[in-house]
Amino acid sequence: MALLPFLTATLLAQNTPPIFKTNNQESDSLSMAFQLALGDIATNIRPIKRGLLETECPTLFAGLDYVGPWTRDASINVFFGGGLLYPEVAKNTLICQLEEIDGVKRIGGQYWDSPLWIIAAWEYYLFTGDTDFLTLAYEAGRNQMEHLEATEYSSDMGLFRGASFFNDGIAGFPEPFDETGEYKGGHWISTITTWVEENPDKKHPVGVGLPMHCLSTNVIYAEAHRKLEAMAKVLEVTPKPVFKSSYNSLKASINTHFWNTEKGWYDYMLSPFGDSPVQETAGLAWAILYDIADEERAKQIINNVHYEPFGIPTIYPTFPRYKKKFPEEFARHSGTIWPQVSSLWVLALHKMGQAETVFDEISQLAFFANRDSQFYELFHPLTGQPYGGVQESNNGDWTNWAPAKRQTWAATGYINMVLRGLLGMKFNEAGITFQPLIPQAFENLRLLGLPYRNMVLDVYVEGKGTRLKELQLNGKPLASDFISIHLEGKQIVRIVMASD
Repeated sequence: MALLPFLTATLLAQNTPPIFKTNNQESDSLSMAFQLALGDIATNIRPIKRGLLETECPTLFAGLDYVGPWTRDASINVFFGGGLLYPEVAKNTLICQLEEIDGVKRIGGQYWDSPLWIIAAWEYYLFTGDTDFLTLAYEAGRNQMEHLEATEYSSDMGLFRGASFFNDGIAGFPEPFDETGEYKGGHWISTITTWVEENPDKKHPVGVGLPMHCLSTNVIYAEAHRKLEAMAKVLEVTPKPVFKSSYNSLKASINTHFWNTEKGWYDYMLSPFGDSPVQETAGLAWAILYDIADEERAKQIINNVHYEPFGIPTIYPTFPRYKKKFPEEFARHSGTIWPQVSSLWVLALHKMGQAETVFDEISQLAFFANRDSQFYELFHPLTGQPYGGVQESNNGDWTNWAPAKRQTWAATGYINMVLRGLLGMKFNEAGITFQPLIPQAFENLRLLGLPYRNMVLDVYVEGKGTRLKELQLNGKPLASDFISIHLEGKQIVRIVMASD
């Protein structure tokens, strides 16, 4: 009974949720999906006491069917916009992922995804300007990268070992990483780290022991270095220690080892048992977004990726062992449609000016949400139905897993698509720039009541196209596409597009 007043007070302490509309009618599918996303996010604001969060505070849980926030989903949810909509909740969510061992603050959770937290912490600072939190983030982030260099860095390749983004399940990996034995308690046999326990003769002798190098992981680690450098600049501190790796060194190593000239994209995974040249959409998206790929390679990636009828799959194709046993099914972590991956792909598409495809991805996720009255965790690529995918299970059989309900990073993923994909909002240390991609003329495109630092933004967009003709602030034309962090109160932004 105590939970209801707690949540009510938490939500009322925030600004009124923003409103997104595309027309003047009551019926508006893109708007309804936006409201459903806000509802699913609010549903998953729940209390927890964990890590360096020393008292019970509201945080963003992973979803209705999950207990607590995890490091990867906490980071993605803050980055996608949770840090903008609910700044205090987002800060709690990030802090509860931190741990202190022998006086050293580090990032907890599954180690390979931990540098995502650094990227999210920087984005949280851009949303809020909170330098006290940034100080903590910089300390924990540097300690974590130092730890990862000591335990997971392959100096001969200039790359980091570890699983790929969010793929803790073995359905995201080719053979022989399915050799996880029989369930004996503890880690599920579907968990990729169980492979290390079951294969002591094959594991890497240093660190956790996963001998793979994955695209998404290494791009994340490269960008984490850039974010730490940005933090140090804001905090006016001298970076310590000097790392073996850097953004530039990782960029060079990724381009050397992962680029596949024949495929026209970066391979997914390198391992001593054979490389995997399949499509890893999140890794490719980040490679474009974070400047690992030059313009020519980015264009090749955009042109060569595979789409299914209901969106872009997280990994394509499904690994053969699943199709061999279940020809009509898809693996949980390969072949299926995961909204948070689609949302990352939208960021890459936006950077490359792909207005029509951005809108296709937004419309597809909006269709799912409106049909289901919520944001499910993942979908079948051919039917578009909520679908958990096939993966090995503890009972010795392969089963269809259930798709989780009201999944937070699917909901924040849609918010991200609207803010960064359609409206082209880019947050930096000085403010917000706008670079909308509007593929069609809307009757009345607007985003009202968006909280940002000490202001509330009402954003109106007129016209269509990919080029901004004029940006007005409170009725007066601006000389740039930039809104400063120093404004306060209600700010009315009007964007006029130059029809292409």
